[in-house]
Amino acid sequence: KEIGSSLDSTSFEVGDYSYDSGFRAIQKLLKKDKVPDAVCCFNDDMAIGAMGAIREVGLEMPIHIAVTGFDGSFAAAYAYPPLTTVHRPVDKMAQMGIDALLQTIQGDDVIQHISLDPELVIRKSS
Repeated sequence: KEIGSSLDSTSFEVGDYSYDSGFRAIQKLLKKDKVPDAVCCFNDDMAIGAMGAIREVGLEMPIHIAVTGFDGSFAAAYAYPPLTTVHRPVDKMAQMGIDALLQTIQGDDVIQHISLDPELVIRKSS
């Protein structure tokens, strides 16, 4: 498909953020008429589950299907093949939340907008 093309309901499956739901979602997608070129998963656990289902049917990443996750979890680097993922700066997010809470407790006015940039970590799954 061209970049920017619209998606229809046959282009995706819904999961519950778990390894098993990623595995089952890809099983459903692989039973459709055309094997997708790429799969973007909501989190790394689902992506690693999807990779297991892809390997189970004898396909290889990224040769047959590219797979990406979202989280930047520790497991992503050790998946087979290592998972391309979008890393969220969770440590920074947590620290900023704690700082804002402490400022609020001290009576400071803490209304602010903060934007933290995610980082694309390209590995062997894409």
